[in-house]
Amino acid sequence: MNPDEDTQQQPQYPQPQQPTNYSQPAASQQPLPQQQATQPNHFYINQELKFGRETFAVTDGQNTVCVAKRKIMAVKEHMDIYRDEAATQLVFTIQQERVMAMSKVYDVVAADGHKMGGFKLEAMQSMMKEHWDILDANDNPIGVIDQDTNTAMTGRAVDMVGGVLGGLLGGGGGAMGGVAAGNAIGSMIPQTFVASINNQPVCRYHEQMNIGILFKMDIDFSSDTAGVYDRTLGIAGAILLASKHMSQDN
Repeated sequence: MNPDEDTQQQPQYPQPQQPTNYSQPAASQQPLPQQQATQPNHFYINQELKFGRETFAVTDGQNTVCVAKRKIMAVKEHMDIYRDEAATQLVFTIQQERVMAMSKVYDVVAADGHKMGGFKLEAMQSMMKEHWDILDANDNPIGVIDQDTNTAMTGRAVDMVGGVLGGLLGGGGGAMGGVAAGNAIGSMIPQTFVASINNQPVCRYHEQMNIGILFKMDIDFSSDTAGVYDRTLGIAGAILLASKHMSQDN
């Protein structure tokens, strides 16, 4: 492959003018709890079902960073993220503000009402694997989140095989039953997503085995050596990915 051609195919995104990080954030931009020591690079999400809500607890391995609560079967996708399980202090929200013909846009809004950024799921680019644009507060794309090709193709292949077998065997719902079974099995295959800014990886989201409600995701910011990916926005992206994969909306 011609290196020049490959460069042309990869869009360049402007870096945030005032990048924030977990240890020294701008007060108006970084609402998550602060660490006085070295900025942590690894976070983890654990998912549970409680009282008609999906709950996603984000930790740094020892301490709770935030807890996201999502109403199940809500007409409009909306998640509230709190400091802890008691939900006494709202930190930020993730809300689907716009539904376009070929994309879905989710805003990340701090508790004081200012928009921190967002994510746009591109339907056409996500036919075989998921592709998200990372947006700044003015809806300008500053990066991308791409699903790993190998795990995405494996999941899609399982879905297709389930549909074919259902059609051949008949009964039990036929092709539709086969597709449902294929989707159920395909959703158990752990997926990996990589966030990039200016074609440089800044975060890796990796699912662990997805069986029923036993869903976990690792969030690894260690590749973001320049600190250009806002930690709150990055964690919001992980919560959004986790909620969509658990609810099978994608």
